[in-house]
Amino acid sequence: MLGGYILLFPLRPVRAVIFYVFTTVPAYVAIGIWIGYQLILGYMTTAGSGGVAYSAHIGGFVAGLVLVKLFAIGRNT
Repeated sequence: MLGGYILLFPLRPVRAVIFYVFTTVPAYVAIGIWIGYQLILGYMTTAGSGGVAYSAHIGGFVAGLVLVKLFAIGRNT
């Protein structure tokens, strides 16, 4: 869902906790920090220590990027 959201509404303001502070930032900033966090922790996790959740989040993000465009085929919006 976040992959689709960043494509559809990149400049929409969202409330986010960034570095322990509540703030309002554009969606691409909040989601960019989140996906960066997932990538970094995914690479830092050693094999066999249960880091599959990071890969699942990255895969879901990429699926959202692809599927939002696929579902929009044939729509006039």
